[in-house]
Amino acid sequence: MGKPENKIISRKEALAKGLKRYFTGKPCKRFGHICEKTVAGKCTECMKIDYRQSMLDPEKKKLLISRTKIYISSERAKIKRRAAAKLRYRKNPNSRAIANFKSNLRLKRSRLATPKWENKLLTKKIYKIASDVQKLTGVKMDVDHIIPLKANIVCGLNVWYNLTIIPRYINALKNKNVLPEIDEHLPNKDEWMKYIDNKYSFLCKTFPDQERFELYIKKQKELFEMIMNVKNHKKNPTLHKLYLMFKTSSGGGKTFSNFLMLSPVAY
Repeated sequence: MGKPENKIISRKEALAKGLKRYFTGKPCKRFGHICEKTVAGKCTECMKIDYRQSMLDPEKKKLLISRTKIYISSERAKIKRRAAAKLRYRKNPNSRAIANFKSNLRLKRSRLATPKWENKLLTKKIYKIASDVQKLTGVKMDVDHIIPLKANIVCGLNVWYNLTIIPRYINALKNKNVLPEIDEHLPNKDEWMKYIDNKYSFLCKTFPDQERFELYIKKQKELFEMIMNVKNHKKNPTLHKLYLMFKTSSGGGKTFSNFLMLSPVAY
């Protein structure tokens, strides 16, 4: 679905063609804008003015942001995003070639980062444990490189003692970020499989189902907002201490993804 390029088209025709906007060439009744209108009958220029005015009011701005966040995390929005991504993939004639290139690049990077001493049996075991966790909890899991194979600061190795089990949602937020002091909190390679077994037990107990995982993320977001709101620090000194710890441990990060990376679920 697209929009007409200022060609004269009625609302009825736009609806029939599945378009989101239409253009009659007539001025709007409110301010006399000669522009496109949505199929709901709203002038696009008037909508921009209303949006700017609402953003000037702190209460309306807060309400608008909260509504947007709720919609983005809703199932309806997820379905729309998936449909839009599939449509973009079908429309682009080079989509398959790009996907193959990225896949081959990932495999090549993985081969180059795999040393001769890599223990493939232990690596396969970690992938098997991740699959078991996903089956037991219903939460989608990834086997993630703690230090990414390609990062801005440092590149990691494709070895068993650089792998961990992490929920896919958190892995997507993590991206290629690396915590500055991560080495201090991880075991040596001789105790790595014990760490993986403990992570298996921890994930299964913490997230017995998908609902518990979603509740955990919600609570973490609430805690993050409380910590980042400096006004709360005078009332609660503990929040100020957590804020300072977060600023120091995350390398000066301010986003929720940085905050989530510090949780025991991430590493």
